[in-house]
Amino acid sequence: MGNPDFNVKKATQAAAVLLTEIPTKPIDYYLLLKLLYVADRISLTQTGRFVTTAEPVAMKAGPLPIDVYRCITKQHPSCSFWNEHVHREGYKLSLARDPGTNSLCAYEIAVLRNVARRYGTLHPALLGRLTHTLAEFKKNRVDRGMKAIPTKDILEAVGRKGQAEKIIQEAADRASIRRLFKGARG
Repeated sequence: MGNPDFNVKKATQAAAVLLTEIPTKPIDYYLLLKLLYVADRISLTQTGRFVTTAEPVAMKAGPLPIDVYRCITKQHPSCSFWNEHVHREGYKLSLARDPGTNSLCAYEIAVLRNVARRYGTLHPALLGRLTHTLAEFKKNRVDRGMKAIPTKDILEAVGRKGQAEKIIQEAADRASIRRLFKGARG
């Protein structure tokens, strides 16, 4: 489970925007995961794309971007960029080095900043409880392990059921093009 097209640089830069914008430092990694999930959900609603490129999953702890979780816990095979820029001590995260924002567009940075302002000072448990009320989590809830949350379930939950098939196809097309060019660079 996880997105084979996960862009660790983009996810690291997204996390860095949040880590920079939130006044309390260091921040709980559970809070960061929830904030990234909310940002991904908002972006998907408005543009049909996730900010982090991570696969959303349901776990007992609620919905979260699994590829980012695996970078935090050093379980992702491509997390060296993350580890160079994000420092973890126990359950707390801080920015070790600025990764820049060149993989993020202005819209994505604005979404991340707005999410940080709106939810960044909430207690992690409170934001966790709020994400447990989301329709796509309720539909895919698990008591143990994890379960992928299909993009169509998120789109349905945010009122874009009618466009779900088109959005999912466009995302698949973009991923195919990225893989083609990545292979050409060798």
